[in-house]
Amino acid sequence: IPGVTAGIGAAAVFGIPLTHREDATSTLFITGHQCRRAESQDWAMLAKLNSTLVFYMGGRRLNEIVDGLLKNGKSKDTPIAIIQNATMVNQKIITETLGVILNNIEQNKTLTPVIIIIGDVVNHYTKVQDYLDIIPSDMVEPIGDLGFDIWKNKAVTA
Repeated sequence: IPGVTAGIGAAAVFGIPLTHREDATSTLFITGHQCRRAESQDWAMLAKLNSTLVFYMGGRRLNEIVDGLLKNGKSKDTPIAIIQNATMVNQKIITETLGVILNNIEQNKTLTPVIIIIGDVVNHYTKVQDYLDIIPSDMVEPIGDLGFDIWKNKAVTA
């Protein structure tokens, strides 16, 4: 949808609130492709924030992003979501924690473009999936104007 930034669209399609009164008081949008230069990000400040961190174009810099946050005090238990091709029919999400994502990402061969969302709000994805799994599709009004129904179209995982 024109005017909706990819970071917001990626979070919305997978049921991840970017702010939440118990999990994050703010959201910070960050350019990920510049993370290869350690001095380009204030990792200590980013690691301390009780904010959702949304990295654009960070797929190739995932190692630097995770290492920068962990080395500066972000908990290894912090949830992370890597969303590829958000809002597209071939969208994909990988959720993990900062402590294990680098070990597990090799198995998934994530390609760009990706949006990376880091913070406790990522845990809401699982909660939304649990609810979607128990709602019968015939109880949901299909989204006819957009030409798809997220409960029936197996190519789109909401």
